[in-house]
Amino acid sequence: MKIFHETPESAAKHMTELWDDISAWLQSKSVQHNRNQFCDQYSLIFVNSLDRLEIIFHKISIKDNI
Repeated sequence: MKIFHETPESAAKHMTELWDDISAWLQSKSVQHNRNQFCDQYSLIFVNSLDRLEIIFHKISIKDNI
């Protein structure tokens, strides 16, 4: 999937490999799934930050109960 690259060289190599059909790669289920997970974890913005805290506390309580 290689959505994130730590170096420009890695990103450029990946783009070269995908160049003929970038759209198919981008629209693949696995890439979309990973993109959604990444966005949910790192860029999701809540209008009300208390909503985010509620979700975090809920996840923590679930982990503690397992």
